Amino acid sequence: MKIIFVGMHNKPDTMPLCGSTRSGKLINRIINESGLEKKLFLKTNLYDVDYFPIEYLEKNRLAIDWHERIEPDLKNDVIILMGAEVHENFVYDGMKNVIKIAHPSSKRSHADMNEYVSKTIEKIKSFNG
Repeated sequence: MKIIFVGMHNKPDTMPLCGSTRSGKLINRIINESGLEKKLFLKTNLYDVDYFPIEYLEKNRLAIDWHERIEPDLKNDVIILMGAEVHENFVYDGMKNVIKIAHPSSKRSHADMNEYVSKTIEKIKSFNG
């Protein structure tokens, strides 16, 4: 089993959901506070480009490409979709273990961030037994 975070698109010269970004810091908190092995987690972006695609056909092509790049186990991996853009454009292809959460950048206050981390961990653990 893998737990795969899916953000939107890459930032120039960084890895997906890089710990130097605001979103990456919250994702790292989720990973570190989950109590699960760090090797279970994978940070990805739906669009493997460093800009926000506008056209539907490009979004669809990039969303299909995500499956080819990541090769998720449709029965066992837990996929965490972050934000409305990803919720709407992710190609499900029979995946059952999908969690939809707000994009981490939408959390501004420390209280909201703390709640975001704890609720996301609860959702992950509900799939992890």
